[in-house]
Amino acid sequence: MGFFSKLFGGGADKVKKAATTTEAQAPKEEKVKLSYAEKEYEKMQRFIARAEAEGVDLAGVDKDDFVGFHVKIQLITMAQGEGQTEEEAVLAQGFGSKKAYEQATQYMMYRCTELRKDETGEYETEVTDVWNNAGVEAAMKAMQVMQSNAAAADPTLLEPVNGVTVDQWAGAAATMANLGATATPDQIAAALGKFGLDRATYDVAQEGWMAKMQGDTTAVISQKYAEAFAAGQGLDTSVEPCTFEYFIEIQVAQEAWAASGKDVNAELQNVFGITAIDYSNHSQYWSMKYATDMALIRQGDELREKFLAKYSTAGMDDDLSL
Repeated sequence: MGFFSKLFGGGADKVKKAATTTEAQAPKEEKVKLSYAEKEYEKMQRFIARAEAEGVDLAGVDKDDFVGFHVKIQLITMAQGEGQTEEEAVLAQGFGSKKAYEQATQYMMYRCTELRKDETGEYETEVTDVWNNAGVEAAMKAMQVMQSNAAAADPTLLEPVNGVTVDQWAGAAATMANLGATATPDQIAAALGKFGLDRATYDVAQEGWMAKMQGDTTAVISQKYAEAFAAGQGLDTSVEPCTFEYFIEIQVAQEAWAASGKDVNAELQNVFGITAIDYSNHSQYWSMKYATDMALIRQGDELREKFLAKYSTAGMDDDLSL
């Protein structure tokens, strides 16, 4: 055996050694390195899974009710503004502890967070509009809760003025607005009569309610007035009165006209064929949606730039032509 080994130069051993060396030198599979954002997103998913496995304390709110959870957040914040400690406010909203509230907030927000690529192709985590829209809508609902509490705590806020309720006053005001400036005394008397009022009673009530509204820091009166005014005009706020783009164009045009000293009411009629009351009706529908939808807010910002350029330029051209 030694002879053959010498004769062939120990080839078998060399082949074996070479194979062993090749295996040792073979490159190992490299693990894909995650970006910071990807690692954070994975942590969020693990947190969500652990919270659901252990049972997250949502203080009675359904896990898909992001608006309802945000209302809790808003009420806790408002309560602190009125002097409560965070712990007191948290417990009052039904959470077991401050820690439970913090964990619940993380859980809900993480469920509304996505892993996306930015314009450069890099990963980033981003809270979606589901969470942001819920926050805006909840702020309004929380305000309504606070207003209801304020009205209950101070019944004098909505006490009639000169025998006229806020609903009568707002309904009559809406009817008067629809009549316009050219209404005859007989038309005004007939309109006010529908609310059991005459002109003298209405004028006194108008003055008294306006004074009460100005001194109302809770906005209870103004909210009630807005609701009754819309109802008095017979508005159906579930029906879209115009496109969102058209609404923004009218809004921006009025701002440009006012800035250039033009008669806004005359321009509304000349350019759009509508009155200030018509625009107010459009606003009743779109303002709430515009304020609570982040996608609409972004679209509105783009449209504002577009129409500011259009109407500001038009104003400048008019000045030059003079």
